[in-house]
Amino acid sequence: MAIDPEATQFIPAEQGEVVSTRGFQIIRLLSEQGGTSDVFEAYQPSLARKVVAKKIKAKLLDDRVMKERFQEEAYYLARLSHPNIVQIIDYSRDDLILFLEYVDGRTLTEVLRSEGKLPLEKILKIVSQTLQGLQFVHDKNVIHGDIKPGNVFLTKEGDVKIADFGIARIIGRNTTVSRQAENNLWIGTPAYMSPEHFTSGEIDARSDIYAVGVMLYRMLVGRPPFNDENTTKIAMMHMHDFPTFPDDFAMDMPVELRRITLKALSKSPDERYQSSQEFKNEIDSLLYPRGGAKYLLEATEELKKAKGQRFILKKKALLANAQKLSQLAIREEPDSASARQLMTEVDGHLRKANKKLTFVAIIVALALLLMIMASVRISLKGFGTLDVITNEPADVYLNGQKIGTAPFVFTNIPTGEQSFFVEQPGFYRSPESRIQVEKGKVRNVEIAIPAGGTVSITSDSSATSVIIDGTNKGQTPLTIKLPVGVHSIQVGKARSEVAVVENARIAVSF
Repeated sequence: MAIDPEATQFIPAEQGEVVSTRGFQIIRLLSEQGGTSDVFEAYQPSLARKVVAKKIKAKLLDDRVMKERFQEEAYYLARLSHPNIVQIIDYSRDDLILFLEYVDGRTLTEVLRSEGKLPLEKILKIVSQTLQGLQFVHDKNVIHGDIKPGNVFLTKEGDVKIADFGIARIIGRNTTVSRQAENNLWIGTPAYMSPEHFTSGEIDARSDIYAVGVMLYRMLVGRPPFNDENTTKIAMMHMHDFPTFPDDFAMDMPVELRRITLKALSKSPDERYQSSQEFKNEIDSLLYPRGGAKYLLEATEELKKAKGQRFILKKKALLANAQKLSQLAIREEPDSASARQLMTEVDGHLRKANKKLTFVAIIVALALLLMIMASVRISLKGFGTLDVITNEPADVYLNGQKIGTAPFVFTNIPTGEQSFFVEQPGFYRSPESRIQVEKGKVRNVEIAIPAGGTVSITSDSSATSVIIDGTNKGQTPLTIKLPVGVHSIQVGKARSEVAVVENARIAVSF
């Protein structure tokens, strides 16, 4: 806990008044601005050192919930002994006083207020050390729950100390904390709370990672990505808006830093960094650039993309990139076991991809042969072929009848003029057109399905009517694909606007 004479109003005790408890001397009140506790300067005679005493406010002594939270903070801190965490020294259950390590420094809030925009190296070091402390916290199955500049202290030597575990929670290795446990209260600092705090989503370590992302953005840009005097508006921004950077941001910042920041701020926890260590590794790659480490990081990312790629040619291209980057990493650091292990894994995936590609080529050749044979037969019967190409699966209709799903090559299509359109039920229907099918020939039709995102809509009462852009789309709970753009969603009497971007997955709760 830091004592900052420049930012704190000192309130002296009465002359000669020193209160002693549990071997500590409470010297004077430093601050009573906290919502739940007062902060005192204290002294430990047995070790001749200055400490900080944090005492629950007198008005809360009869509040059972607040007393339990205060005691829980002591319990959590007792589990967490780490250089980047403010250490607990002792706890008086009878007096409800926490005795904490004295930190000779200031909060990050105070540093930003006095210094303005910090040098990039200092920003990266602050984030790296914060993530290092959080990884230790998460390894102990604890989530902080209120990471923000006001709870991150910087010593005069520039080291980070994470403080205030007043709303921390313990989690099992395979469990998370539900907001329902808090009686649907939003507990934390709105500008730094993750989207799942404001929904029925589960809170886990990735919520702390989101808060660090907000803090990183705040240091880079000079303000949080989402802020407003109205808490509800902030909640809506976290859930539906996407952070943007000033036009001149990239002029003096690494391009990679934008990607790292936006990944930490992903709406979905599954799309963020899955651990503080993973986030820290990417920050450290900018803070301590090394050729081999950089190539290894990029190769790992390419391999991850390849594993999730369904199309074999794109998969092979990503694997080829990963192979080249792995080779560069080995060239820079020949003794790197991680690079060689990654190279072996990439080679294995490439061999499988080549086998699959060969198999696909054989299948395609056979299919072409069959098509040629079919075309010969069709030419004798007065039929043609319709090759419908779409960027996404869509139902194909001829003369009002569904004939299959594109992209696909349809044979045995009667010659002559046909009525044609494609449809993604509930999302998109192309304009109806007239096409001419000629005997023994292939008629190519290309249709571009508009980009869209998936919106999941829930409400407190199930089976409530959902009206989107004036059209009834069904009842809650409802998951629907919507085109890119802003859409009006009404559930019952409640209404909200949602901005849909390509491939987004958005959760809206009423």
